[in-house]
Amino acid sequence: MPNICQSSYADTPSLLKFFIRPEDVAIYSQFVDVFELISDQPRQAVIYKIYKQGYWSGPIKEIIPNFKDNLDSRFIGKAFGSVRTSCKKRCFYKP
Repeated sequence: MPNICQSSYADTPSLLKFFIRPEDVAIYSQFVDVFELISDQPRQAVIYKIYKQGYWSGPIKEIIPNFKDNLDSRFIGKAFGSVRTSCKKRCFYKP
């Protein structure tokens, strides 16, 4: 479910939780076969279209439930998805 912002820890900042932006679907498609989008019925077609076109130019919390921060998707670097897929599960590692 790419458009659900989720974490095992309640106090995790939204940007460190798992979610997939529309811009990063192509990167994640090498790891998964099916993306199941979650939304209420009136918005389902809109969310699907946004993920299909691969671009969202607005606040992430408008398309990804549980994303609490007011962050515009355009201000996240293009390498965001690539960095996340190669993190080797060290998201909370502090040297």
